[in-house]
Amino acid sequence: MTARRFPPFAALFLSWACTTDPNLPVAPAESQSLDPGIQAAPPGFSLVDLGILAGGTQSGAWSINDRGDVVGLADDSTGTARAIYVPWGGPMIQLPSFYPNASAEAFDLNKRLAVGWSSDKFGAQRAAVWKVPYTINRLKDLGGSTSVARAINDRNEITGWATTPGGDYHAVRWDATGTITDLGTLGSTYSQAYDINDAGTITGCSILPTGQAHAFIWDPVLLMQDIGPAGSAQCGNAINNAGWVVGEWRTSSPQGVTWAGGSWTIHWSLRTGTSSAADVNDPGWAVGYLIPRTGGTRAYVRSPAGVNSLLPNLPGGPASQATSINTCGKVVGWGTNASYQSRAVLWDTGC
Repeated sequence: MTARRFPPFAALFLSWACTTDPNLPVAPAESQSLDPGIQAAPPGFSLVDLGILAGGTQSGAWSINDRGDVVGLADDSTGTARAIYVPWGGPMIQLPSFYPNASAEAFDLNKRLAVGWSSDKFGAQRAAVWKVPYTINRLKDLGGSTSVARAINDRNEITGWATTPGGDYHAVRWDATGTITDLGTLGSTYSQAYDINDAGTITGCSILPTGQAHAFIWDPVLLMQDIGPAGSAQCGNAINNAGWVVGEWRTSSPQGVTWAGGSWTIHWSLRTGTSSAADVNDPGWAVGYLIPRTGGTRAYVRSPAGVNSLLPNLPGGPASQATSINTCGKVVGWGTNASYQSRAVLWDTGC
């Protein structure tokens, strides 16, 4: 269960024409206060800088599994983006690419496999699966120029997106044998999938024929289902094994949200700032980022009861974003240091 350093749908949100939804849910009372009233990090979170590759300057963490292993990306001494793997308690390891000088990025992992993309010899992104940390294999695509593997569950089922020969973006699923399935769209030429739970239910977003984006869930029986109410744009970024979806909702400004039991809940009041939710674990803890009205970017964690708390930044650093939370509550993401360089970070609960 993952999210990018900036959600992959963020650029699209800037161009979508959205109208105000009169049924927009109200943020819970504990998140209505302005910045002075936002709670500090809950007790027990200690911040760990996961480092960089030799000769590199920056890194970011996108996912953590229940063992505490982490994947993400970092630049090398040439400035090339490399997929990385950080085993629990071990050093950062560069994962292989399809070609020696090819860029790559790892988005998610289970106990033995990681998924993401590596560029091919023409520089195009191609969906990749690693048997960490040594081998890489290319996944099948839809015959277009781009494919990305975004998430993997414990049954080795993978989801992401691929382009068609005509250039349309379609959400896709790869089964444990590598067979690809086109998940379709909500009536347009665009859909992308971002997460898959252990039951095989997938979430993401698709453009409607009206041009607005809506969150969806997909399962093998009911296929793609629109879960977004009319009058607003949304995208599902992660789904847990209880079927809770977290992501982003936009009317006037983007807001982190949870969808559970058929209802949407906004994480923060618009008076506090804009936000996006990146991941949710099985107990119902969510993580993401908040951009307060006072400025900066802050990683946050949200309890199942709806209490929001900001996570600490690196010393002297102005920004952070939480991208993934495992079952026991370890959180990863990125933070900028005092030199404004991005670092993969772990907020460790000691579990």
